[in-house]
Amino acid sequence: MRVLMPLPDNDFDVTEVAVPWKVLSAAGHEVVFATQRAGTLPAGDPRLLTGVLFGRLGAADEPKEFYEQLTRAAEFHHTIAWSDIEPGELDGLLLPGGHAAGMRQYLGSPVLRTKVAEFCKLGPRVVTKRGTDTDDAPAFVVEDGNYVSARWPGDAYLFAKRFRARLDDPD
Repeated sequence: MRVLMPLPDNDFDVTEVAVPWKVLSAAGHEVVFATQRAGTLPAGDPRLLTGVLFGRLGAADEPKEFYEQLTRAAEFHHTIAWSDIEPGELDGLLLPGGHAAGMRQYLGSPVLRTKVAEFCKLGPRVVTKRGTDTDDAPAFVVEDGNYVSARWPGDAYLFAKRFRARLDDPD
């Protein structure tokens, strides 16, 4: 599978890029990096590597190690341009974040925004079909620890089942 990971030229969160790259690559997936201009070698937020506020609040040691490995990976050195992204040729999209000023290039790009929107249009959305007691296929919920949430009434059955499961098995 080919997974797209667009990046700004600099200041992205090293953990949000390096960890998914390491996990996906180790599983045999191809990660395709894209920057504003093809061939740009992106750089993570240096403060996350050295630690913000007296060496604290930076990336943990393992993601820093993964980032070091990533900086030597061929695919990281051969980025494609945002304008050359072909959503139909990709199987997944990962949009990492960051908080430093360099992220503005990525977050404010009309070209990248258009490509991401094209990618999202490839996934069929059926907002009129509702989940039922026996068919959860059209339903969607988000779970995080004890938190369970859904989008709309069409997700109510799946939401109720997942919430009940949390209550029945709190561990």
